[in-house]
Amino acid sequence: MPFALRIKWEMLRNMSACHNALGVFLTLQGLDRTLGLRADNALALARYLENHPKVTCVLYPGLKSHPEHLRAIKPLREDCFGGIVCFGISGHPRDIVDALKLASNLSHMGDAKTVILIIHPGSTTNQVSNEEVNASGVRRDLIWIAVGIDRMTDSIAEFRQALEHVGSAAWSWGNLKYCRG
Repeated sequence: MPFALRIKWEMLRNMSACHNALGVFLTLQGLDRTLGLRADNALALARYLENHPKVTCVLYPGLKSHPEHLRAIKPLREDCFGGIVCFGISGHPRDIVDALKLASNLSHMGDAKTVILIIHPGSTTNQVSNEEVNASGVRRDLIWIAVGIDRMTDSIAEFRQALEHVGSAAWSWGNLKYCRG
């Protein structure tokens, strides 16, 4: 493979897609006007998920239960921890994604509506060994949500009905086995 193509391939693979200047400008304009609402919605959704019995962990620094909450307050406003919520469930992540009707399962996070992403190390890349995945500490049941500007009562109702479809049986995805913890 020619050197230039190899460099381009490695950059795109390792650092995601390259954005053009206009795309970046428009994204920043939209986030500037909606970040506060997204942060409020993310905190409300994180609080709901934290108390759900089928949710094994919630990673959102706005929650007082998050181990880095006090550290996150210093660089961030106390009421603005961003619009990304990560959580793990006691079943297959595909169960919740298949049951969602309002949230979209997309590969980008810049939408006005709530977007759910399954981040599963074994299925998102074939260039990381099982040992590297385990050493990274990334949970195999992790789901990322880029919270949008939707009405939060609708989003919480959406996740409530989707979590009812989550099974608790062990599952395998590719060559990785699900394990809690």
